[in-house]
Amino acid sequence: MEGLSTTAIILIVVSAMMKFLIDASKKKPVIDSEGNKILKLPRPYEIVGVTLSSTSLVVLIYGVVNFNPENILPQFIIFVLSGGLGFLLILLGRVYQVTFNDNEISARSIFGKSITIRWENIQEVKFSTASAELKINDGAHTIKCHQHLVGFRTMVDFLKTKLDITGDQIGL
Repeated sequence: MEGLSTTAIILIVVSAMMKFLIDASKKKPVIDSEGNKILKLPRPYEIVGVTLSSTSLVVLIYGVVNFNPENILPQFIIFVLSGGLGFLLILLGRVYQVTFNDNEISARSIFGKSITIRWENIQEVKFSTASAELKINDGAHTIKCHQHLVGFRTMVDFLKTKLDITGDQIGL
């Protein structure tokens, strides 16, 4: 019975989080002083990242304070996985963003690398349900826009109007 209640709690928490993320993608994007629309991932990405990174530090400290040779491998695996995933989520929340205006769309990766594509140079737009990303390609570069970006729907509507395409044509 305890396993069933734990499963129910996990299901409720995950469902609530997914609803929050989908609702956030429907919000209006931030507009900067030059009129560019800026899309970023919602705050929970950073919060979960900090939580996972903190967990990895707790595991590391526990392993040092209560050293046991039998626990080195499992503690190391937990430390690396939670620390790595936490760091990735923090970078996604802080650095990754998509910006667009009437002339172009650009994306900054988690490593700070920017790619810019002018609307008239776009050759392919495709939504992947597996990665939950809209991929915009000009033949040389690809910009990936995750569906959880705040303002994602606004960007998709703008893109459909600008390129004169339908949601069915891009897989939405």
